[in-house]
Parts: sequence; structure tokens; C-alpha cells
Amino acid sequence: GSFEKTVFSKDIFLNDSVKALFGNSSDLQIYHDGSNSYIDDAGTGDLYIRANNLRLANADGSEATINANNGGAVEIHHAGSKKLETTSTGVGVTGDLDITSGNLTVKTSDNSSSVILQLKNSDNNGYTFLRSHTTGFLEIDGNQTGANGYVFKTDSTAALTIANNANATFAGAITVQSGNKLILNRPNNAIDCELSTDSSGT
Repeated sequence: GSFEKTVFSKDIFLNDSVKALFGNSSDLQIYHDGSNSYIDDAGTGDLYIRANNLRLANADGSEATINANNGGAVEIHHAGSKKLETTSTGVGVTGDLDITSGNLTVKTSDNSSSVILQLKNSDNNGYTFLRSHTTGFLEIDGNQTGANGYVFKTDSTAALTIANNANATFAGAITVQSGNKLILNRPNNAIDCELSTDSSGT
């Protein structure tokens, strides 16, 4: 048959709850019900929104909500400020990451013993690696450049300091539970001193 088209040179007004219907079975529906606006994919298949660069914003366009860049990052904004974006290696988060329930699970795709979490300071000149090995132990490693490589605190007070030369300083007492031992070794693993307690506490 002949090619037909309808050209509108002025606005089209549809009353509340009157729908613009597309498809033989009214698969796509666009309407306003007096309170909210809707785009309903009511039929078979998926709803595709295609654009080289997709921009979602508030009603007057003054604040971005989601920016999807062709071949690049997808950015999510809060009050116009970017908080999360995808990168070529993963995702970047600006601000705090709050988990109100459940667990934070970080792992490699093959569950290997490679680095699973890397912590950096603001100028990226110091970092800490956390590795969870398949043999069941947690490794903490890094390039801390200060005199105190790592400081473990309780109630804001240093309880254990491990210096870059591997010396460890405990701020409090070391308690050995009954039946266990405290062993002090030389570098060649020869036992220098072995302390233990029995059930009587001696």
C-alpha cells in the first residue's frame, strides 16, 4: 500500500488517564493519571531506551540524576553531585559507602589468593592490601612509609604497633590462656623461650 504519515505542527493534548497507545496490542502506553506520569511496557519483549549519551535529570534540568555515556562511564548523582560511576576496571564511589544490613563481600572472580581489597590514602602514596588465601589466613600488606607501619587501636588508643622493621609493640599485657604457650623464636626458628600455663594458672 501507499506510504502514509501524519505530521503535527502544534502540541497534542491528552486528558488525564487518556493513553497514547503503540503496537497492535497497545504494548507501549504513555499517559498521565492526574497525579503521576507513566511509560508502561505492557506487552511482549523489553523496553529499550537508546541514545548515544543518555541524560536523566530533575524536572527543570538543573540537577543530573543519571548520565550514561556512550562507550564510557555510567554516573549516578545525588542532588546533582556525582556519587558513583563505572570505570574500565570497576566502579568508583565518592563519599561514604554505608551498609545498613547484610554483609560486604569482596572477592576475585576465580576465588584466588590475589588482592581482594586495596585501601589508599587521599594522595595515593600509601596503600594497604588485604588478601584472603585459600589456605584460610588473612594477609595484610602494604607500603606504609611512616615509622609505624601499622597501628591497631581500641577505643582510639594504640594497642599494637607494628613498625616497618617488623618490630611489634604491645601497649598492654599479653594474656596466654590455660593450656596454650607463648613461644619466642630466633630468626632461625630456634626456641629462645617458651612460656605456658596449666589449669592452676602457673
